[in-house]
Order: sequence, then structure tokens, then C-alpha cells
Amino acid sequence: MLLRPDAAEATDDFLFKGKPVHPACVHALVTQLADDPLPISLTVSLAGCMASPRGAIAIQYEGQAMWIQDEALLGDENFAYRVLSQLTPELYILGTRMTSPDGSKRVSLAVVDLVERPMFRQGAIMQVPALQLLALVALPETDTMNFRRVGNVVQIKTGWGPNATERTVDLTPLVQASKKR
Repeated sequence: MLLRPDAAEATDDFLFKGKPVHPACVHALVTQLADDPLPISLTVSLAGCMASPRGAIAIQYEGQAMWIQDEALLGDENFAYRVLSQLTPELYILGTRMTSPDGSKRVSLAVVDLVERPMFRQGAIMQVPALQLLALVALPETDTMNFRRVGNVVQIKTGWGPNATERTVDLTPLVQASKKR
């Protein structure tokens, strides 16, 4: 399992045109560029991504997690995401996992926003549905992770016993900024 949220936290309405957002579109947000320390906003056009060869990659399911494995896009790795919670109608918390052939994993918590961005197309400005990365929190590599959200505060617990760690992330500023739009 990718992350274990409280059952009441999980949601399955992270959709674009009635279909789940493709893992390849989420992957485009949480790759190396997302680790850039500069304060940049990453956005992926949902229509463009879902209609591209990326969006045609076969999706596999692991419980509530969706994952892909595609040689051209990922090499020997695979990528998965799971919706953990919905903060507002547009803000989602995702658990993501990139697994290498040797079994090592890069796990992160991503806060994404479903937005509409203006784009100049065919001589006119159009609003294009997009997925925007607002926050990315790298998590320790572990097979056991628990996730709990109380209001806008997320608590993440990893490991067991003396190796257990806990991290708390307050997402209130992101929720407040989202409501101002």
C-alpha cells in the first residue's frame, strides 16, 4: 500500500472529464524539476497530458493506488499515486511513490490544485484545465506509513518502535490562498 490514510480521508473524485487523473500527469509534476529549490509553480495541462502518449500508458491498480510502468517514460522504474484527502473542491493531497528495479522507493506527499490557466491558442486566450503542484514533501523510505488529516494539518507517521518518525505539515496557507481565488 502506498500510504494508509484514515478511511474517512480517502477520496476517489480526482477526475478530469469523468476519468481519474492519469498517473503520468502526476508524474510530470513530482519529478526532478519539482525538487528544484527555486520557488516555481509547476503546471501540467490535463487535456494535453491525458490526450498525449503519456495518457495512453496502461494504468495498473494496487488497492486505491494507481501506477504505471513504461520503459520510454520511466526506464525500469514504476510510478504510483493515491489520493489521500481533499482539502477544498480543487486542492488534493496525494501520496506518490517511484519504485526502482532494486526495490528502493522515493515517497512524497504532494499537494496539487486543479486550476484553469489562460493559454494563447489559435489567436485567442482560452482557459485550459491544469494540474498545479503547490507543495511537495519528501518522506523517508519505509513500507509502513500512516496519514491523518485534522482540518488543514496533516500528520504523517513512518516506521515502528524506536525507528518511528512523525512529521506534521500545516497546509492552512495553501487553503486560504485557494479560497481567495
